[in-house]
Amino acid sequence: MHFFTQWVVFFFVVILFNSCGGLETRPAQYALEATPEVTQQYKIANDYYLQGQLQQAEPRFRALIKDYPYNLYSDWAQYRLGEIEFRRQQYDKARVWFDKAGRGKYHPQVTPLAFYRSAVASYYLKDNKRVLKTLSQVPWASMTADLQVRAASLEVAAALSEGRREQEIHGYLTLLDAYEFESAFESPSEEHWNISKLTAYERTRHWVDEETEEPKLVDTLLEQFPKGVSGGYVLWKTVRMAYKSGDLDRARILLSQFSQSYPKNEYYAGSQILQKELNMRSSDFKIPIGVILPLSGKFKVYGEAALHGIECAAGIYKPCRNSLNVQLIIKDSEGDPHEVQRAVRELAEQKVLGIVGPLSQLTAAAAAEEAQKQGIPMITLSQKQGVPEIGSYIFRNFLTIPDQVFTVVNHVCSNSEKKHFAILYPDSSLGKEYYEYYKTAVDGCKGKITAEAKYDPQTTDFKDAIRRLKFSLSEHLKGEGLGFDFLYIPDSYRHAASIIKDLPFLNIEGVQLLGSAGWSHPGLTQELKDHVQGAIFVAGFFTESQNAPTQNFNDDFYRAFSFNPTFLEAYGFDSMRLIINRLTEKKLTSREGLRKALSEVHDYPGVTGLISFDSEGDAKRRLFILTVNGETIKEVY
Repeated sequence: MHFFTQWVVFFFVVILFNSCGGLETRPAQYALEATPEVTQQYKIANDYYLQGQLQQAEPRFRALIKDYPYNLYSDWAQYRLGEIEFRRQQYDKARVWFDKAGRGKYHPQVTPLAFYRSAVASYYLKDNKRVLKTLSQVPWASMTADLQVRAASLEVAAALSEGRREQEIHGYLTLLDAYEFESAFESPSEEHWNISKLTAYERTRHWVDEETEEPKLVDTLLEQFPKGVSGGYVLWKTVRMAYKSGDLDRARILLSQFSQSYPKNEYYAGSQILQKELNMRSSDFKIPIGVILPLSGKFKVYGEAALHGIECAAGIYKPCRNSLNVQLIIKDSEGDPHEVQRAVRELAEQKVLGIVGPLSQLTAAAAAEEAQKQGIPMITLSQKQGVPEIGSYIFRNFLTIPDQVFTVVNHVCSNSEKKHFAILYPDSSLGKEYYEYYKTAVDGCKGKITAEAKYDPQTTDFKDAIRRLKFSLSEHLKGEGLGFDFLYIPDSYRHAASIIKDLPFLNIEGVQLLGSAGWSHPGLTQELKDHVQGAIFVAGFFTESQNAPTQNFNDDFYRAFSFNPTFLEAYGFDSMRLIINRLTEKKLTSREGLRKALSEVHDYPGVTGLISFDSEGDAKRRLFILTVNGETIKEVY
């Protein structure tokens, strides 16, 4: 087949594979739309090109670029001009056009192909440094498998010429993953640098089995190839290096990850032999993770609840399961800031990779400051504001006041055109915090607080507080019925129940009741079934949720402990499981690696919902939105 015809066939095969998906793509956005006139002009030029009439095609492509520089067809025209110059063996001019096409607006079809052809032009110019530089900028993830084969083979050829070991191995590993797709096929005959699947595996094995150690290279490749076929070979190379260097603790961690992640890898049998050797030298090795909770004093019951969830996440009691062999090193915070800092220092000496806890507001900041100083990732279970801001090693995973308030207010604002809000809250530090966030949330949805009142948190008679709520009504709204559409009561279900029972006696009826997480209790419907129908409130954890992780956790926890979990057990479970998940999936053996992996958590499927950490290290999730229907508390959606 003639060279030109071969390349045209190859070009359209590439386009076909791109259009069929399979690899990551993202749409291009151009400043100008491709009008019918532009489309027709491109079609005429392209028809000449496909017929081999390059003299007629070239000026038309140039005219299109000049007249319509900011649309899809201008990128394609630049690419075509690159192919015309390439056909003329004017590789330097071809490279210029390919670079223009590749560095314009990103397009999943044009951009990868243009980068690759630019590298090919550099190769024919014997400019292998430029080849490697161009390929280092290639959007590999958006390439089709066959194009990855071509580009990775070219990378190897250029790297061998330049003595660039890292890019040579990068090419072989990329080939392994690319050849796993059925769409990967042999290159056109002119691409003499093509490396076959068999050769790619042979050279990868040779690299893995080499006795020379290249720790920096291997660490870089481990980050670049965290999964896939290639990931198994890099991880096994890392295991062998750790074992030979005498770092048996690291070898055990990595070997455990290899055995779990790559049971079909050709080195799996060898990994089992190595596992037996390591077991003989230490049969009880476990990854140490610290836990700091109040296990004595007035907060003991809460600390023990969180600990049960943590133990379930670690797989301590069957049928709770865990993919990593961990050792929990548990410390009692004793509710003392000085004691909790001493506990963190002890855990640092015991080489824990991470810490879950503490729980109380009194100890959270002190523990976080010491953990930051020691460089230990910590996930606190405290409502205390500002703790994650202490440093990059500190995270918080707990039910917060702003999450509760904004979830409720945003929900009702999104589902109702009514905008008049009221709040009746306890005169305490927490109550005032609810009030301040409530004002902000209402203002954010263009609503208005038209009535407000507070009450002594120790009182049992709320009638005076309800009267003050009515009398606080804005002057311009008096005489317009009740004057507010929503009433928010951020307190426990017991106090809320006492307040709600008194509302009808003071002629407050027909209002939409809103509540905090303290309302999520069966006693709410038992005492107030007829008064709370349709009320909206939130929960950090809801045992009746149909969320699959939640249901699995409920079942396993009940079978392990013979009682149902609460939100404390759930948040303890999720926090520990987050650490275990990051260590396992990212194949981590260092505190810094764990810190980085936790900072990148996005939509982790926890039993308390999808969890993401924001830039400050605070967990963000969509809370469970609940309502009362008959005698049952149900999810709204």
